[in-house]
Amino acid sequence: MAQNERGVALVMACLLVTLVAAYGSAMMVQSLTEQQTVQRFLRLSAAFQAAEAGLDRTITEFKTNSNWSGASYTSTLKGGYDVTVTNLSSTLRQAVVTGHYPSNTTTAYGYQSRKVEGTVSVQEALFKYAVFAATTVTMDSNARTDSYDSSVGAYGGSNIKTNGDVGSNSTGTATITLGSNAYLGGNAVIGPGGNVTTGISQHANATITGSRQTLVSTKDMTSKTYPGGSTTNNLVLTSNQQTQLSAGTYTYNYITMGSNSKVEVTGNATIYVNQYFKMDSNTQFVTASSCPTCTITIYVKGDAYQGAPPAVEFDSNSLVSAGSKPTQLSLYVTGTSASARSVELDSNVTFTGALHAPLSPVDLDSNVTVYGAVVGQSINLDSNAKVHYDETLASSGGNAGQVQLLSWREL
Repeated sequence: MAQNERGVALVMACLLVTLVAAYGSAMMVQSLTEQQTVQRFLRLSAAFQAAEAGLDRTITEFKTNSNWSGASYTSTLKGGYDVTVTNLSSTLRQAVVTGHYPSNTTTAYGYQSRKVEGTVSVQEALFKYAVFAATTVTMDSNARTDSYDSSVGAYGGSNIKTNGDVGSNSTGTATITLGSNAYLGGNAVIGPGGNVTTGISQHANATITGSRQTLVSTKDMTSKTYPGGSTTNNLVLTSNQQTQLSAGTYTYNYITMGSNSKVEVTGNATIYVNQYFKMDSNTQFVTASSCPTCTITIYVKGDAYQGAPPAVEFDSNSLVSAGSKPTQLSLYVTGTSASARSVELDSNVTFTGALHAPLSPVDLDSNVTVYGAVVGQSINLDSNAKVHYDETLASSGGNAGQVQLLSWREL
């Protein structure tokens, strides 16, 4: 009897051990499954964080280069990402960012990936180039572009750089032409799909310090909207006459300044000109020395009428400047077909500012010096004309580029 009881007890013990072992095995399997689930979640999270880092970089890159084309695999602290960019329009970019963990080797242990897609609005800076034309740019003998940073100081010495890019939307033969001893201190850029060999004509003695490039998409050449109204007032100065304009907004039919005359602006001023703006030789349109940070913004509509002169004409030795800072003076030639009237800066003119005349032929005569930037329908730099691009224009005020993430989703 005792032996039977011991046998039953042994059987019960075996069953209990079996149950405990089975339960332990089940718990171990569950624990391992949960651990694998947690590890997979962490790896997916790391891949997602890498993708988000890639999208953040994409937005940052577009702020400095609206034509940024993406990135190959770039490692981060945990994993890495790659970026593919598709141009949806001249101002819209679609970025697909793939985040990888632990690397982009798909056979690596624990490999995971996540994708995010962002649609980004990219408004390029209005003055990204030293010189930009809708059609052609011609640099005659000894003409020059280069760059400097006005926030550091005046042009010269160590503040002379080679970011004086010259560009055009056109793709035709000799879109950009450099004559003898012309110096293009920057890149030469023509329209999308253009042939840089035929589209950029360079004399044997001319210099291009940068590279020959093509645009990814054409630059927007829409003229600024003219916000001024009609008026019967004119600003007319006879020879040797001087006057001051205080801070405020002014609207004139036209502005004419006789030789050796001077307009001194004593506060922030916005000036609307319905017809034309003409300065005779040795004239000055400047801010007062007592107001070194004052700004001048000028809109010239260029209304056409019989016998109209150029929309803007600055004769020899005239000076246009606001505190000697290009970011403080903007001259916009606006309108539609009427604005096709020319912009002419005659010999030895000094213009310190940003000139935006996308529908006008622009002629910079011999020895003209521009500190700032020039945009025109076509642009001609005659012999010894110079454009010293102010790099600060790319990030200043309402002319700076704007980048905005319009939509985001995970793929």
